[in-house]
Amino acid sequence: MNQDTFKPFVQELVNAARPANEEATRKSQVAAALVVNSIGSMVTEKREVRKTAFTEAVDFIADKLKAAREAKQAKVQDTKKTETAQPAKSLAELLAESAQDSEENE
Repeated sequence: MNQDTFKPFVQELVNAARPANEEATRKSQVAAALVVNSIGSMVTEKREVRKTAFTEAVDFIADKLKAAREAKQAKVQDTKKTETAQPAKSLAELLAESAQDSEENE
């Protein structure tokens, strides 16, 4: 199958997609553009949302989760700082500690 066999079919699709009345199409496009452009100018202020017991409970839980997460992150950062603050042990020191541990376990 070559392209020539599909050309009439494609042309029919293009013709079907074209509007029958181009003047009406232009008017509707202008009207749609006016609506889209006027949406930004019709912004109204939000009304204050009433607090319900459910929203208060959700806010309470969210605040507690946030506080717990922040505390955990602070603790992790503190442990990282203390681990890096200690000087690295030499191989001899590590072997001596290992020998002491094995003597204590026996």
